[in-house]
Amino acid sequence: MQVIEGLAYEDKEVAIRAKGKKDYHTAARSFLSAAKQFKKIGDESNLLEAANCYEDAYKAFQQVKQNDKALEALETAASIHEKNIRQSTRAARIYEILADQYKKSNSSQYSLEKALKMHRKAADLFELDGDGRFLFSLISQAELSAEIGYYEQAIDLFDNIMTLSVNDSVLSYKTKSYIFWQCLCIIALDDWNLIQSKNSCDPSEFSTACKEYDQLTTLTPWQTHILLEAKKVLEVKDLR
Repeated sequence: MQVIEGLAYEDKEVAIRAKGKKDYHTAARSFLSAAKQFKKIGDESNLLEAANCYEDAYKAFQQVKQNDKALEALETAASIHEKNIRQSTRAARIYEILADQYKKSNSSQYSLEKALKMHRKAADLFELDGDGRFLFSLISQAELSAEIGYYEQAIDLFDNIMTLSVNDSVLSYKTKSYIFWQCLCIIALDDWNLIQSKNSCDPSEFSTACKEYDQLTTLTPWQTHILLEAKKVLEVKDLR
């Protein structure tokens, strides 16, 4: 193991020198090689070294626009931290970074599913540590669940969020926003009996209500899409 550890530190030194020269290709490869060797040793201190090297590899890969390798390295770092109870909050923070990166990378179903998974992991770890950021991760998870199309899951998550937000002076004022998200999920499920304006089957009234809400808070593209689809359904019913 001493030989492997020595090689790991040699690779790390090569990576640091390459990074200083802005040779990010070499830095990324060397940090990754060092990380794998530190991880192979397996004790706590070397696993921490491995996680740190994976994080450095992520940054170097980003510099050379190798985003897939960057995200893979960062996720490996998070998984190592996650197994160490003293590093779980750090793991949660990294999972949130990963979620944001996957959402920015592209809008494919795969990337959004990965982002959702990262938000879920972050929320679980923050909750385990009693960290208040748990609720913000849960909100991100609920919103993304709705946008992907997991409407029933999103409704349940928003119920949980509203319960947890009752005693939070900062978040309790956003209750109306959470209810609005739930209503949109209900609309998307075509469960119109639960929405009063839909029951009236008045597309004009529905459109006016949407415009009034948009003046109070900017609608996200997903929210706008759901409302436009709902308006089309109402207009068809109105013609009948």
